[in-house]
Amino acid sequence: MDEKDEIIREVKQVLDSILEKTKKLEGTEGSERTLESPKWWTDQVLTDLCAWGLKRGFWVGARGMNELARECPERVRSEFLYDLTCVKRNGDWLKRVPLVAESEWGNPKCIEYDFQKLLLARADVRLMVFNGNHYRTDYQSSEGKTSIDSGGLEKFVKYITECEQTRKGDTYLFAARLHEDKNGKPVNHRFDYHRFTA
Repeated sequence: MDEKDEIIREVKQVLDSILEKTKKLEGTEGSERTLESPKWWTDQVLTDLCAWGLKRGFWVGARGMNELARECPERVRSEFLYDLTCVKRNGDWLKRVPLVAESEWGNPKCIEYDFQKLLLARADVRLMVFNGNHYRTDYQSSEGKTSIDSGGLEKFVKYITECEQTRKGDTYLFAARLHEDKNGKPVNHRFDYHRFTA
């Protein structure tokens, strides 16, 4: 298993562990408001990925990590270019960027704007965590639909393939959070993962 595969496997584990938190919250007082909150999801994703990056020995720049930066000032900074940036350093020198991530829960226009930032990254893995319900072909009547089909990701793939600076081997991981019951309530949270390599 190469490093990209290992990073993707571990990132999926981190994101799946967030789903365990949603299971504990579902049905508790105020849980619906919490689980509908983009801030809650962003905080969970960035905090948990930041902790993962530190365990891996990376220098981490992430939005909203001011408290963690005080605890570990030599390896944590506030947002650095992306919502999350994990860097291997050699002293003061940037050596490699194993992971960059954008996390967006708003409408498709906001999601696609943030995704296009990832096209600029020179990173082993570019991660996009987002509200996947916007990209389900049956979003209006979601009964029975459990994942985003490849058609739901066509626009992202087109952004990648149309970018003249895309290089063979550029790797993207899409983590689409799907969540709703037949009445559109935010339950049954899950991530649908899609890997794309140019």
